[in-house]
Amino acid sequence: MDIRPVPLDLRLALRGLLARPGFAAGAILTLAIGIGANAAMFSVVYGVLFRPLPFPDPGRLVVAWETNASRGFDRMNASPPSVEDWRAATAQFEDIGAYTTGSDVLPGADGGALVRLGRLTAPLLDTLGVRPLFGRVFTDADGAAGATPVIVLTESLWRTRFGADPGIVGRSIAFEGGRYDVVGVTPAGFSFPPPVAFEAIKTPRPVDAFVVLRRDQQAGRGAHYLTAIGRLKPGVSVAAAQEALQGIARQSAADHPETNTGWSVTLVPLAENIVGGSRTALLVLFGAVALVLLLACANTAHLLLARALDRRREIAVRVALGASTRRLARQLLTEGLVLAALGAGAGLLLASWIVRVLVATAPDRLPRVADIRLDGATLAATAVAAIVAAVLASLAPMAQALRRSAVGHLRDRTGSHGAGRTRGLLIVGEAAMAVMLVAVSVLMTQSLLRLSGIDPGFRPDDLLTFHVRRTAPPGEAAGGRTAFLENALARLRAIPGVEQVATIDAAPLTDDRQGTSFSLDGAPPFPAGQEPAINFSFVSPGYFETLGIRLVEGRTFTPADRAGSAPVVIVNETFARQYLAGGDPIGRRIAVGYEDDLYRTVVGVVGDERHESLDGALRGGVYTPVYQYPWPSYAFFVRGGPDPAALVPVVRQTLAAIDPGLAVYDARPMASVMAESLGTARFSARLMAAFAGTALLLALVGVYGIASHSVAARRSELGVRIALGARPGAIRRVVVLPALRLAVAGAGLGLAGTAVASRVLASLLHDVSPLAPTAYLTAAAAVIGATLLATWLPARRAARTDPVRAMGGH
Repeated sequence: MDIRPVPLDLRLALRGLLARPGFAAGAILTLAIGIGANAAMFSVVYGVLFRPLPFPDPGRLVVAWETNASRGFDRMNASPPSVEDWRAATAQFEDIGAYTTGSDVLPGADGGALVRLGRLTAPLLDTLGVRPLFGRVFTDADGAAGATPVIVLTESLWRTRFGADPGIVGRSIAFEGGRYDVVGVTPAGFSFPPPVAFEAIKTPRPVDAFVVLRRDQQAGRGAHYLTAIGRLKPGVSVAAAQEALQGIARQSAADHPETNTGWSVTLVPLAENIVGGSRTALLVLFGAVALVLLLACANTAHLLLARALDRRREIAVRVALGASTRRLARQLLTEGLVLAALGAGAGLLLASWIVRVLVATAPDRLPRVADIRLDGATLAATAVAAIVAAVLASLAPMAQALRRSAVGHLRDRTGSHGAGRTRGLLIVGEAAMAVMLVAVSVLMTQSLLRLSGIDPGFRPDDLLTFHVRRTAPPGEAAGGRTAFLENALARLRAIPGVEQVATIDAAPLTDDRQGTSFSLDGAPPFPAGQEPAINFSFVSPGYFETLGIRLVEGRTFTPADRAGSAPVVIVNETFARQYLAGGDPIGRRIAVGYEDDLYRTVVGVVGDERHESLDGALRGGVYTPVYQYPWPSYAFFVRGGPDPAALVPVVRQTLAAIDPGLAVYDARPMASVMAESLGTARFSARLMAAFAGTALLLALVGVYGIASHSVAARRSELGVRIALGARPGAIRRVVVLPALRLAVAGAGLGLAGTAVASRVLASLLHDVSPLAPTAYLTAAAAVIGATLLATWLPARRAARTDPVRAMGGH
């Protein structure tokens, strides 16, 4: 390799690396691990937290949540009249739009295709700044009562279902739920909705098309189901806009006390709302990977320090010949920069692989996964990391080499002056960082195990779940829905191997359960604005038996609980404990918000099921027989056989025989739903475990290198000790005990650092104290054990030193 055209400092650095390929490979590999892990994690953090949203001037977009502190709602969807009030009475916004999601079935030659619909108020797409690929977005006229139904297609639906027909605008499309005139197509890459749902709720799936929620289709003030997004006018702060909306909320409470008492408004920047609870976890993981980089720098610093000690006579001669301190510092820093540059190049290759793995294994609930990639921002961050790594790794050898005079270098045969102190600091630092990472990893693993051990209130094993979308024929009465459900359940039950079948309107851990208020017959009404909110669901006979939800008292639903029979409900244990305590709940009468003029009799109490999330607070719940209140969409459960996924094809065939236009989707074993609900916690715990393992390995390698070099430097001293009668155990202790003392000191510092960070860690843990002694003891034991392991071989080698050869004999 001809390096003559390269500047002198760089040429000398390259020549030195080529002369010591083992040293160069070790340093480059160590830096590649640290820089590569940092580049990959930076890609995740930047893509999720800091990459600008794909909207014009996204910093002015905010989400408006309704709140009601007395009822425990810190973020609740808005009612349509509230959104209209905000639009009409505020000067702080350019506009405010809102949406909910739904679905419809698009008939075709290959059967019915489920199309996810964004049901928007007319201004929303314009508020977001969407510019259509062609055609137009919605106008206020499209949202007027009785207006012609119109639709805007996404580019992906236009391409896949309509063959990218350039004449699509103006065509009328027939869905099973009705016809829509196409007015536009959104640009490629536009994904909606942003994941702004409550943090405990599932991440919404992107929609395929948008329809207008006309004013005559909107519910009243008591129905909170719209996510409202506004665009602030230039120069208007979030605080000022929130104050204005809160004033409107106070006026609404005065004008409509029966529905708006106690309700207020909070504004959250859209970007912050999208990130939600992921911010803290990602920043903690990024901090962890930064410690890995520091560990890599510490190891590289030791390698450079050892090389500088080996070159002390060369440096002394250069000093004696007149080389300045600045000249030597520049040379040593150049060597560090060359190593860091080569390590960064190798690290980027490693990072590209890590990013692919992270994206492939990221949970669905991690927002903005599609925005995670290696790009210019990552390259810039990698360059900065490489420079920092070079400077940090070069500091120790520079200080060691430059603090000595030429005579001192020539007299110092062991290189022990100052170097021992530097090595000690490196061991302490590596032990402290490794302990912190291992402790946090143990805490997060304990939290994951606690989450995994939570009883969901039902048996997920051998259980298949899937959703069915059915659009009722025009004019179909409630009896038609009941007949369809009875037919579907009977046919599914007849499949060989199927043991039990049931349906519910919103499945646990996959759907957002509806909430409502209620009243008790014979009890005084709750004060306006303080009505407690409960969950309610519509379930078929056999639901509790199919899911394995235990019956506490009373009975479950039967086929006789249908239209025309006595109206009944079943409540869960939390509801019975909170609202029916002090007497027998069976026979009490309840009216819920969606039918507040009808009192239903409680016929049973069942165990609590975890619906929204495994770690969420339990909430009172009421179940209504679906045959008494047929619902238009359903989540089915089929129990049978050790492999529920094997039932999917026959389930689809069975339902297609009833109605070829039925859309069956999201079919999967309930066990996989459970696993998905733990996805974010498992993702974070595995990443932290990987970082902790890497840190422990780097610390082990670093301590081994320091101990090995120390033994080599003290070879003559050790030979003298052995010649004077020192036993092998005493020699081994000379090597092990100093490193062990330093590791214990470092472990103490690391545990203190973990304790300082406990307040941040607390938000990531479930039912685990961030000061849990087991995690701290495990981390300290792991690092001390790694230190003993790392020093064992050098100590063994030291104990076998030949004193004659060590002292220069033959």
